[in-house]
Amino acid sequence: MLVYYGRSTESAKTCEAVYKTAIWMASVGGIACHVIIYLHTCALWGRTRFVVFLLGSLLLVASLAVIVLTALQGITIFFLGAYDQPLAPTPGCRIMSRKAPYLQGIYAAGVAAEAVTVVLMLARGLQHVRQSKDSWVFSLYGTVLGIANVVLLSLPAMVSFATVLAP
Repeated sequence: MLVYYGRSTESAKTCEAVYKTAIWMASVGGIACHVIIYLHTCALWGRTRFVVFLLGSLLLVASLAVIVLTALQGITIFFLGAYDQPLAPTPGCRIMSRKAPYLQGIYAAGVAAEAVTVVLMLARGLQHVRQSKDSWVFSLYGTVLGIANVVLLSLPAMVSFATVLAP
């Protein structure tokens, strides 16, 4: 990552190796985050069999989708060296991408997986608030709602930023 972002190199092979390592590390990190969130959601539901099977299946499908789409992303890109034609105005790595409409599938898979998790967590949170009279429950979910408001208000900026980053 440091070679790719912080330093210039003239070798297209170096750029490709660093970039592919970075996208695989990001994919593995994303899958690990989903595992943690799903385990948290299963614990929140008291290991209900339906929720465990639903989230386990969703995790399997989403992980396979991320792995396949990451592999396809690695295939559809190539790099040009510093002195390859056409010459670049600045030195360093130049990533080139072929048209690949399935790359948007990465975002679709993530949104679908997160939507199911958010719905399950909201349903359980509403049950907790209705059943409990403790102040800590109201404080906890009040904080969560405050954070959700900040995120929802930031969505337009996130979407416009994501469209810039999307191939």
